[in-house]
Order: sequence, then C-alpha cells, then structure tokens
Amino acid sequence: MKRSGILAHDDVLELLRSEVAKAGSQWKWAKDNGVSRPDVCRVLGGYRKVEPKILEALGLKKIDAYTWR
Repeated sequence: MKRSGILAHDDVLELLRSEVAKAGSQWKWAKDNGVSRPDVCRVLGGYRKVEPKILEALGLKKIDAYTWR
C-alpha cells in the first residue's frame, strides 16, 4: 500500500490487519502501540470507528474530505 494520498476506510482496516499480522496478534500490536486490545478487536470487527490512538499508531490522521456527487 502506498504511503501517501487519501485512504478509504477499507484501506485503513487493511493496513491495521496487516500491522496486526506482522506483530503476530492483536494483543501484541495493541501492547506495542499503547492502545486497547478490545478496541482493536472492535474496530476490526466493524463494531467501532477507528479511534485516534489507532490512527496515530498507524501513522495516519483523519481529515474531512468532500467530492462531487
């Protein structure tokens, strides 16, 4: 995945899944990045929006964007 430009929500989830896989587990990734493992689980399960701490750990920031209909 390229490291510039605007990402769709699915791209963010794909990046998180990839980083969790590299770490070996949700628990390990969460611990290494100072975030809650249940929050990681809820985000990946679609039960919660991606939280600022998770975005920060991924090196991302949230922006508002608009496009033509």
